[in-house]
Amino acid sequence: MKTFQTIATKIRAIIIFFFILSSVRAQSTWKHIRENPVSDGNSSFLIYVACSQDLNNNSYCVGLNINDNFEDNLLMDNILVSLDDKGNITNEYTNVANEYAFVHIAQIPETETFYTLSFNFIDRSWLTSVWDYDLNKISEEIVQTGANEDIYDFVFTHTKLKNGNLLFLTNGEDGSDDYALFTEVNLNGKVVNTYITYIDFCASVVENPNGSGFYCIGDGVIELDNNFEVLQDLGLVDVVSEYNYGTTGINLDDNILLNYISVEYYPELTLFDKDMKIIKSVKKDSTTDVGGFLFNSMIVSENKEIYTAHQIFQEEFDFSKSNIVLTKYDANLNEIWETIIEDSINSYQGIQLTLANDGGIIISGFIELLAIENDISNAFVFKLDGNGMLSGTSELKPSLVPTTVYPNPSSGPLNIAVQNITENCMLQLTNATGTHVAQKTILNNELNNLDFSSLPNCVYYYQVLSNNKKISSGKWIKMQ
Repeated sequence: MKTFQTIATKIRAIIIFFFILSSVRAQSTWKHIRENPVSDGNSSFLIYVACSQDLNNNSYCVGLNINDNFEDNLLMDNILVSLDDKGNITNEYTNVANEYAFVHIAQIPETETFYTLSFNFIDRSWLTSVWDYDLNKISEEIVQTGANEDIYDFVFTHTKLKNGNLLFLTNGEDGSDDYALFTEVNLNGKVVNTYITYIDFCASVVENPNGSGFYCIGDGVIELDNNFEVLQDLGLVDVVSEYNYGTTGINLDDNILLNYISVEYYPELTLFDKDMKIIKSVKKDSTTDVGGFLFNSMIVSENKEIYTAHQIFQEEFDFSKSNIVLTKYDANLNEIWETIIEDSINSYQGIQLTLANDGGIIISGFIELLAIENDISNAFVFKLDGNGMLSGTSELKPSLVPTTVYPNPSSGPLNIAVQNITENCMLQLTNATGTHVAQKTILNNELNNLDFSSLPNCVYYYQVLSNNKKISSGKWIKMQ
C-alpha cells in the first residue's frame, strides 16, 4: 500500500510539474510605460496607482500626474487608460487639474462596467464613478467625510472585508490631533460608511475574526469596535514603524496576515490568530546587501497563494537607487520564488499588485528618471506570469525560481525539480543550528531522485544554488 501511494504521489507531482511549465508559458506577459510629458524642467510625478482586469484580460488602470504646484493648490491630472492583452493603450480618459485624485479601480461583478474611487484633498470628500469598457462615465456620486484639516498620508491602504466590501484607510491631522479616516466601499463602488477615529497613527486595519470590530496596526495594535471607536491598546510595540507606511493586512481564514516593514527596515510576513498572538513570522533575507526597504503591497489568491512586493534601497533611504522585490509564498508562509525588478539607469518606486485572470500578476507604480536633474518620473504597468517573469525584457532578473520538493516529510528519499533554469544546480542541506550536512548536484528541468536516509530525523533547510547564487529555498522534514 505504501509503495502504491509513493508511486501515485510521484505521478501526481510529475503531472503538476509539467502542467506548471506549460501553463506558465501560455500566460501573456507585457510591459506598459507611460512617458511623462513634462519637458520644461518642473517637478512632475507620473504614477499608475491601481489596475483591474475584465474577463477578456483587458486591463484598466488609473494614474496621477502631480506637478510642482502640488503644495500650493493640490491640483493634479487624472489618467484612466484601457490596455489590451499586450499592454497597448486602446482608450484613454484624462482630467486636467482636478482636485479629485484617483486612488483605486475595480470591476463591478456580473456587469461590463468598473468603478473608480477618487479623493478630494481640499474638502476631504470621496468621488465614486462608474464607467463602461469604452471609458464612458455612466454615473458618479460625491460623499462627504466630515474630515477637517490635512490628510498628510497619501497612502490609501485597503483590506477586503468578509462581506466582500473594501475598507480604505488614510491618516490626517485635525488641528493638533491625529486621526484615521476609514471608508467602506461595496462591490458596486458605492461608499456605504465613513468613520473618523482620533488615534496617533494607523498603518493598516483588518477585521477581527471574531466578527466584532477591527484591529488597527501602527506602532502597536489597537482594538476597535464596529464603529471604529478605540476599545483597548494591545501593545506589541515595534511591530511596525509608522514612518515606513504601506503596511498591509488581510484576513486568512480565522487568522490575520500582516505584511509590514519592521523597525529594522526589513519586511516581515506574520500570521496572527484572532487574539493577535503570533502563529508564524518570516523575515526577508537580511543577508541581502541592501540599505533597507520601504512601502509594500500584498495580495492573496483564492487558493491562498500570497504575493508581496517591496521597494528596496541599495543605500539607506537613497530614492535614486531602488528596485522592487516581488515574492510568492504558500499558505504556510514558505517562500516559493522571488523576483527582482531592477534597472541600472532608473529607479522603480511605488507599487500596487493585482491578480490577473490567467494566474499572473499585474504590478504598477512609477519610475524615477535618474538621468534628469529635476524630480520627474514615468508611470509603469507590468504584466508578469505566474513565476514572476516578464518575457523578452532585461529588467527582471529572478533570484528565486519555482522548485518542486516531495515527499515532505519523508523517511529519506527526496524528489526535487527546479524549473526554468538552463544549467545544473547544487542542493545544500543545513540543520536547525545552521550546520551544512549534505550537498548534491541537481540536473536542470528534470525530476531528481536524492537519498538522505543516512541523516538523522530532523527539520532541515535546503538551498538551491546556481553559479553560487541562491535561486530557491525551503524547509524539508525527515522522519520515519
